[in-house]
Amino acid sequence: MATTKQLNDILDEIADGPAIRFAALVSRDGFLVGNSSSTTEADQLAISRLVQMLTVADGVGEDLQEGNTKQIVVKYQNGLVVVDCLDSDALLVTAVASEASVAWVKYAVRKNLSEINQKV
Repeated sequence: MATTKQLNDILDEIADGPAIRFAALVSRDGFLVGNSSSTTEADQLAISRLVQMLTVADGVGEDLQEGNTKQIVVKYQNGLVVVDCLDSDALLVTAVASEASVAWVKYAVRKNLSEINQKV
């Protein structure tokens, strides 16, 4: 099993993309598994609130018979937050400055997904 530092290195690599504020891996129950070095305490609070938002999105998907949530993208005045549901329990949360940065997040997730899954 890999160490948390190795996971955090992957998250730092994701956060080093263009206009990425932070990247964090969190469980569906809100436990912070790992995060990039740029993640602040305020970011960690926001991440825990995103887990609540995901619960609501899952309920909507169930009501509409659309299946499980795969991704949530929330656009704000000054940026976006992307939540990728990696598996039944692991969520990758990234805060980005622009929609163009979302492409980097998708690339970085695809590139590192198997390695991330080995570490959780």
